[in-house]
Amino acid sequence: MKLELSGRSFSLDVTRIIGMIPVIENDDRPVEDYIKQARKLTSDGADFLEIGMRPASETMVSERVELEKLVPVVRAVADETGALVAICTSYPSVMKAGNDAGACMIVDPNALRVSGALQMAAKLDIPVILCDPGNDSEVTDDPVSVLQEFFYERVDACLNAGISRKRLIIDPMMGNPTRVDAALKMLGRIHTFKSFALPLSVAIPKALPYMQLSSDENDVVSLTLALFVSHSGVRLIRTTDVSRTAMALASWQIASQTARPHQLSKGVVRRLIAIRDRLRIRLSAKRKNQ
Repeated sequence: MKLELSGRSFSLDVTRIIGMIPVIENDDRPVEDYIKQARKLTSDGADFLEIGMRPASETMVSERVELEKLVPVVRAVADETGALVAICTSYPSVMKAGNDAGACMIVDPNALRVSGALQMAAKLDIPVILCDPGNDSEVTDDPVSVLQEFFYERVDACLNAGISRKRLIIDPMMGNPTRVDAALKMLGRIHTFKSFALPLSVAIPKALPYMQLSSDENDVVSLTLALFVSHSGVRLIRTTDVSRTAMALASWQIASQTARPHQLSKGVVRRLIAIRDRLRIRLSAKRKNQ
């Protein structure tokens, strides 16, 4: 299985990391801050970047705000870093503007259900991560079957709209807010979604509600789940905690590799050493400043 982005092909035989950069609705940080964050995430081991709006309240961010605040950040990060950028949005106009600004992938929290989104995704012809926006699945005894039915419908809608199957990725985690027990139940059966024969994506630690776990607990659980879902067949992990997730995945890949061990492990070992060295430099600088 491969992912085609901007004319480049990426093997999904191993799990890739998407570094998430949230643009806060009421935060007026300069774009230079986002460029700096993007460079850090790619240095820490992110294969791709995802830039999306985080609302200041429970209401959805408006289309106008996304065009005014989100798209300029996408353009600046894509132009200044050369990173492969995904734009997280449900608005067709923002998808188009984001692609014009340099985004080569779409992450849609509403699974292309906004009017015109299917047609726009087909026109842009770039990969799309379809996310579950949240429904009644978490209150049922069998959330997996509910979500499978949802994604069968969405995949059919995409294909009927002319979107190539090779452009589709599904993220079957339930939309926030979600109870921890429901999220863990979903993660525990994530392997069943391999029946779609499409790449699987999961947002971690976004998949777990922060308010129900302490900071330390959330870190431990998030890394454990990153390894678990990778072993279960997830090939794209979306996270803000790139450095530790990259270290954990690289270590896991070295320990679990069986096919062509020397050839495949060599690159992973180099990546692991590079991540380790960067962490050492960062910790050393932190101690000096204390």
